[in-house]
Amino acid sequence: MCFLMKRLTGINKPSDIIPRSSIEWDKLGNIKIDVTRLNIPFTAPPIVWLPEIASTKSMLPVFGAGHHNFFLQAANKLNQMILTNWLADETANGYQNIIVFPAGRTGGQVSKIAHRVVKVGTDASGRFFRAKGDNNLRMDPEIIRDEHILYISAGIAF
Repeated sequence: MCFLMKRLTGINKPSDIIPRSSIEWDKLGNIKIDVTRLNIPFTAPPIVWLPEIASTKSMLPVFGAGHHNFFLQAANKLNQMILTNWLADETANGYQNIIVFPAGRTGGQVSKIAHRVVKVGTDASGRFFRAKGDNNLRMDPEIIRDEHILYISAGIAF
């Protein structure tokens, strides 16, 4: 699947966050995911968020309006550190995972962006990540710090 995604889109594959052994399907096609057995070494189960994706087109062809993305949020500060260290290591190894980070305010609410991490680096303020929508020509202007990462994508339901 990951090889096919790279071939079809030219995008590096995301990490396998959910091992196959943690996924079960019943006879009706319902899926059950054991979030206590992930490839991210969390010490507490993550918080799951399954929003319907908005119609921005920035992540086409991987996902778009009407799809549901299976996002995971660290349960506490220790697990946020585990998540961001894992993400930095995976990015350095060539994987490009999708994260959610805040992107300013719209009508009094903080909007969120779901884009792929394409770079990790350090500066005088510490570690940072850079992201890009798959359908965008340039990287996002935001410098994303560890504490800005709200969620990581573990899968997409079409």
